[in-house]
Amino acid sequence: MAAPPTPTLVLLPEWGAGHLMSMLESCKRLLLRGGRAFSITLLVMRPPTAQATSQVEEHVRREAASGLDIRFHRLPAVDPPADAAGVEDFIARYIQLHAPHVRDAVAGMPCPVAALVLDLFAAPMVDVARGLGVPSYVFMSSTGAMLALMLHLPVLHRVVTVGFDELDGELLWHGIPMAPWPLYAEQHLNAFELVADMGVAVPLKVDRKRDNFVEATELERAVRCLMGEEGRKAREKAAEMRDVCRKAVENGGSSDAALQRLSEALHDGAVPPTI
Repeated sequence: MAAPPTPTLVLLPEWGAGHLMSMLESCKRLLLRGGRAFSITLLVMRPPTAQATSQVEEHVRREAASGLDIRFHRLPAVDPPADAAGVEDFIARYIQLHAPHVRDAVAGMPCPVAALVLDLFAAPMVDVARGLGVPSYVFMSSTGAMLALMLHLPVLHRVVTVGFDELDGELLWHGIPMAPWPLYAEQHLNAFELVADMGVAVPLKVDRKRDNFVEATELERAVRCLMGEEGRKAREKAAEMRDVCRKAVENGGSSDAALQRLSEALHDGAVPPTI
């Protein structure tokens, strides 16, 4: 009797490296954690720019040579929206235009589908999964580049100015207190959480009416606060959170156990798409 086909985990990431690679790497951990009880199928959208397209193709070439059970399904190209109200709206609408192609791709899978994993920008496509009777998850991505930056900061020998996006996870891992400077999207909420909820940061007053401008005197105050006695509690709390984070990913830790449960749920819940 032939063995049943291996279920596949279908991924739909946004094309940016911080979205595509973080989703793919997380699902590769699931693949390895589950004893390769399922494969990975990555739905590849053609990005709206030539530079982004080149970067995506480089990622695809590298992962295709990894030896893991990862397949790549290129979706048909779509015309970008011409009247988007800003970058976030453009990305969300551009991705949503792929909905019919995503439906066709998932419906045509030759094996059971463990789940459709969606980028946050593609969250409305849970309706596509629901229509096919397939489980769906929305993946909240962060960027590994920020982790590399934080590891390198102690050895920097020059002043560097950079925009930080979604640093809270990496900062907690390394026990680094901060003065968050939110710029856009959910960063204002992240900054509030770091200061008021977690207690690992000191507040930095930004002028949202002037594109989140910060006065030099305010920046100096926040930095001095972090380095002085006033920032001591934030430093202590950051060190405490560092230990909690590291314990969570150890063998048997809460994150490790959650990853195992998710792997089992994905495998047990795999279903053939229904049209």
